[in-house]
Amino acid sequence: MKTKILAFMAIVAMSANIYAVDYSSMSTEELKALRGKVAPEDRAVFQTEMQKRVSTMTPEERASMRKSQSGAMDASGMQKGSGMGNGQGGGMGMGRNR
Repeated sequence: MKTKILAFMAIVAMSANIYAVDYSSMSTEELKALRGKVAPEDRAVFQTEMQKRVSTMTPEERASMRKSQSGAMDASGMQKGSGMGNGQGGGMGMGRNR
């Protein structure tokens, strides 16, 4: 019985690798195009590959990547990183008693 269970677990483990995305075989341009579109279960692997690529880039390539990233939009159509703050200020709204 243990042998059957172990064999079943081995088959399941191997089949999981069939559906995994191999980001290391993609070009950096392909990876850039996938930003914001990666499935939640693949994000850690994607981020690791992107970090590996960025660490081997020249300063000029990194600057170019950051420049192209500054206007990037997320899946909801909202621009990332274009705000003036993090939204935690006290403000001086009309509803507050001073």
